[in-house]
Amino acid sequence: MADLAGFNLKGESSWDCEYLLVGKALADGVPDMPHVVNAPSMLVEPRNAKSLATIGEPYFNRTWQHFTSHRHSPMARVTRRPAIVQSADGHIVYFAHPLFRLYAQHGYLVYRQLIINALRLLVPDRLVETDVPSFAHVTLTRQNSRNRKARWMLHLLAYAPIRRTRTIDIVEEPIVLWDVSLQVRTGKRPQQVYLAPQRTPLPFEFSNGVTNLKVPKVNGYQLVVLEL
Repeated sequence: MADLAGFNLKGESSWDCEYLLVGKALADGVPDMPHVVNAPSMLVEPRNAKSLATIGEPYFNRTWQHFTSHRHSPMARVTRRPAIVQSADGHIVYFAHPLFRLYAQHGYLVYRQLIINALRLLVPDRLVETDVPSFAHVTLTRQNSRNRKARWMLHLLAYAPIRRTRTIDIVEEPIVLWDVSLQVRTGKRPQQVYLAPQRTPLPFEFSNGVTNLKVPKVNGYQLVVLEL
């Protein structure tokens, strides 16, 4: 793994919290400031990997011997120690901190945005792009018909679960989305695009292998069909 990725791991940091200092490659949507991470990082020794973010270290670990009113002490110094690295071939992005677990625990939006930005580095030509809110789901399926025409079907789901009880998230009302933009990398120009089951035609534009369209309204769920 290390030979492919271009870096080695040298154990775990002794700090129980650290700070992320994000470089330009991952900065989209991330405020320009140090971002606390309440977990130690792995010690990354890059060989030919590119550093995308570095680590800031705190004044001290928060214990009974060293106290601060917050859950972590402030950042004391900037280091050159990598927090996020990308392999020389561009196929691997490694996070020294467990950001997936930390986002599940704390819900800090910056962690999610960093992962999104890393995925955009790894997959520059994405199959589907959209501007729906983060709670919405977009699923693309393919159906081959008997006359050899392929149907690409976009399922748009817009329901926001709410914690109505102590243990269960409940879905009660659909969410209405207006003028949803979609870009689908179909590779060739569709013969037609329409809503289903309404069979309402949708205008679209095709350029450089990408079909651009807009769905006027999604009332909880809407299916869009692209016939190629």
